[in-house]
Amino acid sequence: MRRLVIMLVLALCAAACQGALAAEANKIGTAEGRFGMKFKPVDFTPPKVSHATLANGITLDYFGEKEPGLVTVLVQIAAGSVLDAPDKVGLASLTASIMRTGGSARTPGDKLDLLLDQHGAQMSTETDRERTVFRLSVLPSDLEWGMSLLAEILTDPALPQSKLTESVGRAKVDLRQRLDVPSDVARALFPQLVYGYKNPWGWTQTPKTLDAITTSDLRAFYSRYYRPSLMKLGMTGAVSFGDAKKLGEKIFGSIQEPKPELPPPPKVEPIAKSIVYVVPRETNQNVIYLGHLGIDRFSPLKFPVKLLNGVMSGGFTSRLFSQVRTARGLAYSVYGNVGEGTVRGLFFNYALTKTESTWDVLELMLRIDRELQQAPPTPAEIQLARESDINSFVFFFDTAEKIVTQKMRLDSFGYPADYLDTYLKNLRGVTGSDIEKAARETLHPDRIVVLIVGTVDAELRKELETQIGPVTVITEKELTEKWL
Repeated sequence: MRRLVIMLVLALCAAACQGALAAEANKIGTAEGRFGMKFKPVDFTPPKVSHATLANGITLDYFGEKEPGLVTVLVQIAAGSVLDAPDKVGLASLTASIMRTGGSARTPGDKLDLLLDQHGAQMSTETDRERTVFRLSVLPSDLEWGMSLLAEILTDPALPQSKLTESVGRAKVDLRQRLDVPSDVARALFPQLVYGYKNPWGWTQTPKTLDAITTSDLRAFYSRYYRPSLMKLGMTGAVSFGDAKKLGEKIFGSIQEPKPELPPPPKVEPIAKSIVYVVPRETNQNVIYLGHLGIDRFSPLKFPVKLLNGVMSGGFTSRLFSQVRTARGLAYSVYGNVGEGTVRGLFFNYALTKTESTWDVLELMLRIDRELQQAPPTPAEIQLARESDINSFVFFFDTAEKIVTQKMRLDSFGYPADYLDTYLKNLRGVTGSDIEKAARETLHPDRIVVLIVGTVDAELRKELETQIGPVTVITEKELTEKWL
């Protein structure tokens, strides 16, 4: 009996120790584990954006802020680089930038610059795959003047040849410099290899496509897509919602144009079998990308993928960093991401390593991806990934401009109205099994594109062909004439 009691006591002690060790393991990488600091769970309600619709259908999103003493006006147009012509990639971006630099028929570009300087105002443009945004920053006393000037440019742009020539010249200098940096070459080339040659989701500007663009092309792109039905208006800063609505209606509400017919989003095809591309460069460091298509932004795996990204590449304790760099010292830089998009995003692993370590790094990254598919992450990994995402959520809203920009973006993509309100709940609901399932369904290490920019000797090439797939060499001539 005494022996049984002793055994029970020992078993209870062991269980208690195991529980304590598990609890400590769950803190690894957290503020409590690293610094002994404890914080209350994040309980954050996203700020509400005021919303109105102008008479012509343009929507207005507003968030007030008195401190800066400025007003920011944003005009978003649902027209980005996916709408470029295949032989004129860069058209959407150039149209917006030359509308800004060239001014309007009434206020030419040089006069526009002078007026903005005199009023302490700023006006800029930014174009991505699916959107163009015009941004105006102006004093509250100059708000009506600034908005009228912006509307003038949006409704009657000059689009002069001189500004097109200047912009293309500057862009071509940047593109030539891109060819000198292996990591820049890889970053521009890899999406094209995954999405396919001349697929809009992957293409990039080249000197040839920029040279093909004329002012007639700019005018045609502007006429087709700069319509009220594709515009959204945002305002933030030292202006009331009532005044924002009045000025929006007065200056933008009278714009009337027929609704354009937008082409459907470009289709993409998954990678059928693994293939390796090599861009030879004489260097002692190789740039490595591997990957394939990611997910669409409304995938049911959206939130599990967010935590999967944290486990895979969410910082110093993530699997890629801790195993490839910290434990093995194989890479100067390593990270990865399962991206999302309107059709499909891009999944990739990236590393910069010594040429002689190239295969070791590739093999290890693929092993990590496979292991993520075979078992749920540890409780510590899940906790750290979840806490990191939850804690970073508040920084979506750290400026008024971010708050409004995000609302405009989410609405243009068709997100549900409660997306931000349920964001933290959805993150907290993800389980280890959900992450494992996301890895199984989104990672395909047996069907990948591998890109190496650097040195690949005969031994490495044989390893690549044996273990991954056929090797295609992209010569410098082909790189500049076809891809970049």
